[in-house]
Amino acid sequence: DTPSTRHDATKMLPPKIDATLTVAHARTIKEHRDAHHRASQDHRLAQERCEALEEENKELRAADVRRERALQDALKLLSVATRGKQEAQREATRHKREMRRAATRRMIARGPALPSA
Repeated sequence: DTPSTRHDATKMLPPKIDATLTVAHARTIKEHRDAHHRASQDHRLAQERCEALEEENKELRAADVRRERALQDALKLLSVATRGKQEAQREATRHKREMRRAATRRMIARGPALPSA
């Protein structure tokens, strides 16, 4: 007599699987996948934010450089103006001194204001 094909087929079936464990495992996998997706999104957003901040930082640095340059230029102009003013003041003082001397010389040349007794 030949062995029944049913008996052999039973041997080939996978061992009994607990359905609740399968569901729990599937849920765990899904939760992990969701968490991974969220983390990937957060990472992408963080990268975009970082790039935007780097761009803003670059613009701010450039503005700082321009401001610094403008300040240096203003200081140079101020220095030139101050030097010019000091020179003009020295020139005026020199001129006043010379005018006083000239007036004194003229007074001496005119002689005494009152005839001496």
